[in-house]
Amino acid sequence: MKNYCVDLTEGNPLKQIFLFSIPIIVSNVVFQLYTTADMAIVGRFCGLNAYSAIAATSAIIFLYGGLLFGITNGCAVITSRRIGAKDIAGTKRSIVASIVVSLGFVAAVAPFMIIYAGPLLRIMQIPDSLFHDSRVYLYCIFGGTFISIFTNTAIAQIRAIGDSMTPLIWSSVSTVLNIILNILFVAIFNWGVFGVGIATVSVHTIMAVIYFKIGYSKYSLMRITLHELFHPDWNTVKEQIRIGMPMSMQFVFTAIGCVIRQALTNKLGEDAIGAFAIGSNIEALVTLPLYSVATAMATYSAQNYGAAKFERLRRGVYSCVKSMIAYSLLCAAIVLFFYVQWTKIFLKTPSREFLEYVWIYCITSAPYYIFLVGVVIYRNVLQGMGYQFVPFLGGVAELIARGILIFPMMLFWGYWGLSATNPLAWIFAAVIDYLYYKYLCKKILPSTDRTIA
Repeated sequence: MKNYCVDLTEGNPLKQIFLFSIPIIVSNVVFQLYTTADMAIVGRFCGLNAYSAIAATSAIIFLYGGLLFGITNGCAVITSRRIGAKDIAGTKRSIVASIVVSLGFVAAVAPFMIIYAGPLLRIMQIPDSLFHDSRVYLYCIFGGTFISIFTNTAIAQIRAIGDSMTPLIWSSVSTVLNIILNILFVAIFNWGVFGVGIATVSVHTIMAVIYFKIGYSKYSLMRITLHELFHPDWNTVKEQIRIGMPMSMQFVFTAIGCVIRQALTNKLGEDAIGAFAIGSNIEALVTLPLYSVATAMATYSAQNYGAAKFERLRRGVYSCVKSMIAYSLLCAAIVLFFYVQWTKIFLKTPSREFLEYVWIYCITSAPYYIFLVGVVIYRNVLQGMGYQFVPFLGGVAELIARGILIFPMMLFWGYWGLSATNPLAWIFAAVIDYLYYKYLCKKILPSTDRTIA
């Protein structure tokens, strides 16, 4: 099979970053289409009530997904750094440890989430008309992570060793499968929200098998024996937990703020719930390239940090931030000019009041995407270098904006104040991450840069 690995420690930094980013961008677009297909099919065939039932769970899904993302990508940081240092034996130990850590994490957390899915929804003040469907959807998603963790771990490790193309190819396949199964289960079988959940779990099961076969046949580093799996290098396991847990907790703090905000949104009724979800989906679609480049920057910074090429690391970050600032301005214009057309993807005939809610979300967020650049780029760079504490503080700052300041903001400005919590969180976190990155550049990196004559 063809090898798509990119060495991020050589060549023009910005060119290599974008070469590595392009498959991630397309892969994330494909994944967003995967999610959008779920919501669009439910909205069109089952109506606003079913759409809002899934939308109302978004903050809980984000919390749980953030936990898993932090662990799997924290493990991948160690793999990238060892790849950068050309430590092949250490890289394989890292891949083995990542499987152990990820499986252990899911075994510890998923049963808790399944048991307390109902109480979590009650805490979030889900309307009674949505409660049953929302709980069914959560049961499907949480139960399915015992399978999907294999896919998530495989993708993170494959990208860590420099291959961003393979996840793109198979993400595209999974999206097509997801659309087919959603149409089958929702539009034909009329299984509603349950059909969406079962379609998701079915696709993850198929992808887990495929990724296992790909990793084993394509990369010798990923040919893991049962003996290696049951006898991991515990020092590497501890190192991955040390890196991964702060990343997970940073997502937890961000997600707790989102849960609180979603609970307050749920009190405003189905229109507000649906409109906020659509506004979030629009934002997610147009900013996907930004998040994708940020993902690439975590691998870029980890590989170059592992190779001690710190001047190259700084050049890449500087060029990347400039490019993404320009892109963020384009995103803002797209959102503000085409929000009505985006909304009609999800609902055939949105009411005037519904469109006004969507507009409020867009106008309060889009002009501040420039700060989102600061958050995602600098946070991923710091995490790639192994500096987890400051991004963790950024997560705390986001919690303050979304989980504490939201109360006075809603009291004085209602839905406007609710929508403004996102840009406020971005500003807080971006300032913290940027200032610490600049501190590292001035005080730490130059003193140990072996690439400077």
